Amino acid sequence: LQRDWLANEVDRARFAINGKIRDWTRGGRLDGLDLAASIEKGLDRLANRIRHADYGSSGFFDAVKIGESELERLYAFDLALAETVEYLALQVEQLPETADDSMLSRLLDATQGADRKFDERATVFEEVTQKGGV
Repeated sequence: LQRDWLANEVDRARFAINGKIRDWTRGGRLDGLDLAASIEKGLDRLANRIRHADYGSSGFFDAVKIGESELERLYAFDLALAETVEYLALQVEQLPETADDSMLSRLLDATQGADRKFDERATVFEEVTQKGGV
């Protein structure tokens, strides 16, 4: 549920940047559209990565059992990621009618940073499953 919410929040930011792109295009403000499109693609990638990530739960018949403390570590990582996602969504929503390249570049950097942070989840998941394995 937490990851579904996270992915939906990223999608919300993506839909918002799409709306901005549409408005800028209709208004003839074409500067920065390439950066905005890169942000949209980055948000789409992040949402799908979150949506399709390993769950980090332990079923009754799973070969590797993950303990409560290991699950808490994964959940803590996901909660920290939630803060990052909320920040991204807020930054997109606060883009002005005439966003300049520096604003869009910072947002693109933040989007790419969130994607790199999500890469760390695989490492955390691997460490947790190795430690939690029985």
